[in-house]
Amino acid sequence: LIRAARPGFNGLEIALYELAQRRPLRYLNLCRQLFEAGAFQLNGQLLEPSALLRQSRPPHGARSVDWFIMASLHEAGHKSDTAELLESTLGIVPASTMTYWVEALLEILNVGYQSTVNFGAWEALYRAAQLRQRNEFVLALVKATLLGERDPPLLGGNLWASILACRGQSGPLPDPNENRLVLTLYCRGARLQIQPDRQAIEANLLGVLWEA
Repeated sequence: LIRAARPGFNGLEIALYELAQRRPLRYLNLCRQLFEAGAFQLNGQLLEPSALLRQSRPPHGARSVDWFIMASLHEAGHKSDTAELLESTLGIVPASTMTYWVEALLEILNVGYQSTVNFGAWEALYRAAQLRQRNEFVLALVKATLLGERDPPLLGGNLWASILACRGQSGPLPDPNENRLVLTLYCRGARLQIQPDRQAIEANLLGVLWEA
């Protein structure tokens, strides 16, 4: 399990988790580069932890190598885009940043994102269930209230999660006439199973990201 244990790193935690699950040899190669050279290549760019980062202690629950990879990517974001840095600092990782991390880490050419803020949440999860049956990756941007948290503040209020399984109560695919789903998610270093109803999905699912 991969855990960042720090606000603003939730998206990186999920992207690195998907890398370790789907491209374990590539994940191990990044770890090896860090141990042997103190830096790693990603998307044609050499990323090296800063001196301050190398002297820091990983957050509780995070492994050193995972923390250095995530923090190096986060530091690179500090230098490249002030607006996205601000969003990450507030605990909100925008879809454009998440798309870049997934494409770069997993070496996927096209990642698509569907916003479900206004409509389409139930339909998006039906497609997610189809993709998961084919063992393709699906990430969801959700409000923390979907995971049972009480009205969290802005910091950490929106979270990325890997959808590990999505099914209806009466079968492997959600039935459009059903009012409840069984969702298995990976988020914050743990597997969670929840059974939200349609109203909760439509109120708390903000977007879905998958390979286009």
